[in-house]
Amino acid sequence: MPSARLKSYRAKRDFAATPEPDAGDTRTSARSRFVIHEHSASRLHWDLRLERDGVLASWAIPKGLPEAPKENRFAAHTEDHPLEYLDFEGEIPKGQYGAGTMGIWDSGTYDCLKWEPRKVEVALHGQRVDARYALFAIEDGQEPKDWMIHRMDPAESDPAHPREPMPAHLVPMLATTGSLPEPDDGWAFEIKWDGVRTIAYSRPGELRLESRNLNDVTDRYPELARLGRALSSHSVIVDGEIAGSIGLHGRIGPGALEIGYWVHRAWTRRGLATAASAAVPPDRRTSIAVSAACGCDVATIAFSAWTVDRPASWKFLMPNCSLYWRFWA
Repeated sequence: MPSARLKSYRAKRDFAATPEPDAGDTRTSARSRFVIHEHSASRLHWDLRLERDGVLASWAIPKGLPEAPKENRFAAHTEDHPLEYLDFEGEIPKGQYGAGTMGIWDSGTYDCLKWEPRKVEVALHGQRVDARYALFAIEDGQEPKDWMIHRMDPAESDPAHPREPMPAHLVPMLATTGSLPEPDDGWAFEIKWDGVRTIAYSRPGELRLESRNLNDVTDRYPELARLGRALSSHSVIVDGEIAGSIGLHGRIGPGALEIGYWVHRAWTRRGLATAASAAVPPDRRTSIAVSAACGCDVATIAFSAWTVDRPASWKFLMPNCSLYWRFWA
């Protein structure tokens, strides 16, 4: 009975405090439905929920759905959820179970290929995902909690932009001394931030920071965890500068009270992206290029400022008429 299967769901929640739906609707549809929630809780993860016998069977996937058959990812089997959760989005208050922001990452219908106590195979048909997946238990017992998820069919390839594995390391592009071009027309100047040059490698649920000398510095800057949340399910490499937003003496620098991350370049798997419109102000071109390649909200990331006027302090030069970044993905 659906009501009995939702006992654990109800026991963990105070419905007077959380906007989550109480168990009620048990009406099933002609085709089995699914939803994938992006859950920004204590740690960002994705929840896969499959309609089954009047409830939503659920798995929490810390690194999101695997994109290729060669990769297996961990999936924690969680309590069944009510069918109303198919449409649920909202903010779960602090102090409540699963506190954080819950948003729908994808939804649609699915074909059930196999449903056994220790193995589930489905073909998802959503707006973002159209693929076959297998979930299989890796823990002993009648009700295993630890599972893995595996993609069964190969991802479609785009001949124009073939998919590449994420590089393990990239050396940041560093400035060199030289004479300024004459005339100034056709060039933009990038502000030199007095901070720590860092390459950020972001995968779903995982963020790694490397210094210009390729040393891992992730643990030094826990404040930048929000960068991984902002990039969501995208696999992105970002070349930027760690600098304070407000310095102790009103200056931007390492001694600042608030840490910021200023982006110079970014890569995604979708190939080369450009922002070459003369009508776009130079200080917005980086943002537009990153937004086009990543699909992320550029408002959540600070981009290095550009100016067409020669500043008193300058370091980086790029043609004003055509600014290029090689986007990896």
